[in-house]
Amino acid sequence: MADPVKPAAKTVKVQDVEELIRAINGVTDCRIVTNDWGAVEEIHVLASAERLAKAVARDVESALAARFSMDIDHRKISVAQLGTPPAFVSPDYRLRMKRQRVEVDQALGECTIQVELLTPVSAATMGEATGPNDRHGLQRLAALATVNAIQTVLAPGRKLLLEDLVTVHVSGREIALAVLAVEIGGRTETLLGTALSASGEDVTAAVRSCLDAVNRRLGTLVPA
Repeated sequence: MADPVKPAAKTVKVQDVEELIRAINGVTDCRIVTNDWGAVEEIHVLASAERLAKAVARDVESALAARFSMDIDHRKISVAQLGTPPAFVSPDYRLRMKRQRVEVDQALGECTIQVELLTPVSAATMGEATGPNDRHGLQRLAALATVNAIQTVLAPGRKLLLEDLVTVHVSGREIALAVLAVEIGGRTETLLGTALSASGEDVTAAVRSCLDAVNRRLGTLVPA
């Protein structure tokens, strides 16, 4: 479409506006209808069912106002959704650490970490990871084992990945910071979690930082 959209003081191409809308979380496609003068008459948005239609429409309004200074009446925005909305999962749903075990192979300089988690609705689940036997290696292995355990309870189509596990110093304290990525329906979201790393608790802090990252969004990641 070559017709221009004309906000207050500048001309914006329809293609640029549609590209911005498609970048909004949950949007899969969109089409803008303009009148003979280039003013927006209708905005048709196609979105997944994981978010409320009103929330998607609000994001469209806000994005256009912020990027292009376009003041669009919400009544001009229609949102059609495909798929089945996620069933409700209690906000009290949390994963908790039951235990963790570290086994060291001195000959190979490697260690294996097992992490067992508990959920309110199912039996314990366990994840495992093997790698270098050093402090950072131990923390990363603990995080990987935790991610592997969490993956077993996620809904189909959700994939959890460990991007990084680092220790940061804040006000004289060591904090384990987990950076996770979750793949949902072709898009990727970043999850961050933290946990205080007391002396001798590097492995435990790594596990807890991963749980902190995931528990905030767990209701949208697990089967109802």
